[in-house]
Amino acid sequence: MLTDSKQMFDVMTRASETTEKRLMIDLAAARDACNKQETSNDGLFKSERNIAEGLTKHGLWLALKEVLKTGVDTNPVQ
Repeated sequence: MLTDSKQMFDVMTRASETTEKRLMIDLAAARDACNKQETSNDGLFKSERNIAEGLTKHGLWLALKEVLKTGVDTNPVQ
């Protein structure tokens, strides 16, 4: 499972808590997927390398262009 949300990544990997309602919903879904063994590990990547950002934000299309050109997502994951 990959995310560009540092806060979500920290809560998932460090078992800390959050008070943000939207983040709680996302975390519940992510934890449910982990419990069902639909995911095996978590990763964090920079927002500017998020290929979905290229669909909605001007100037952040380089990662999307690279994936469309090569067919491979080479985003560095922490």
